[in-house]
Amino acid sequence: MTGHQLKIVRVVSCGHNHMKHGLLAEWTTADVQVIARREPPLHDLPLTADQVRVHHALANPFRVDELRDLGGLDEPVQDFLQAQPEWTDLLNDTLAAIGRHFESGRTVVTAAVMCSGGHDRSVAAAELLVRVLKSWPETDAFTRHLHLYRRHPWVPALARRGA
Repeated sequence: MTGHQLKIVRVVSCGHNHMKHGLLAEWTTADVQVIARREPPLHDLPLTADQVRVHHALANPFRVDELRDLGGLDEPVQDFLQAQPEWTDLLNDTLAAIGRHFESGRTVVTAAVMCSGGHDRSVAAAELLVRVLKSWPETDAFTRHLHLYRRHPWVPALARRGA
């Protein structure tokens, strides 16, 4: 045994629109809260001493016609996020916050990524974060997407396309 301990990062994606009646425990208890939308959450709660909040406004791929029917698991949506100048700051700030938790002796860290709907930006950001975290030595990471398949079925496709 080398004395090294595996570090775990749980990355949760969620959508603000699905939390109108209160925030999810996965968001409120996350060690690192990442907001990938212009507006902060409506129910913004104060952070505890150990929590970190990262906020960078990323453009919504849902507003791009050729990306509208895709989600954050799709490579074109991930490419769209990575092409934005704000992406690098969001990624670096989030990785630094996770790293600080590990440096303080933590071996398990939860990061929650929020966008508006929980389908595009938060999912893509979570997947891209995990990809980087898995390259860290003695670190494993995984995602949990809370709202990925909860698009509102009552919105007609033509309305979603702005037609």
